[in-house]
Amino acid sequence: MNSDKRVEINKIYDRIHSCGKCIESKSAIIKSDPHKVRRVFFPNSIESKIIIVLQSLAQNQVRLSGIQFHDLNGEIGKGGQYLEKYLNIIGYSINPNSPIYHYIYTTDIIQCFPGKKLSGNGDNPPQD
Repeated sequence: MNSDKRVEINKIYDRIHSCGKCIESKSAIIKSDPHKVRRVFFPNSIESKIIIVLQSLAQNQVRLSGIQFHDLNGEIGKGGQYLEKYLNIIGYSINPNSPIYHYIYTTDIIQCFPGKKLSGNGDNPPQD
């Protein structure tokens, strides 16, 4: 990948990281997140022929590590392990450093962690 593309993509990642639309909405459930780190860009993801779009940042994974499906220790989370198993069958991986599989591009619809529901299980639904 040439350096011009890398610079442009990093500008997009900067804009996404600094976005505040979820927080600024009058009906916002999502609050400012001082623990959220900037998403790490891996140039090999651009070559992916598959894109996975997820709901929002995971509580203890990409929002803290900057790497989709990975926690602060660099470990793939439970849901990621399940996905990794099936992606490997078709030659892909969610591990950006995989020596044998192509790294898959992943992103989220909402670039903030929506917070846990006050009642029941799961996260708050993304807002408009």
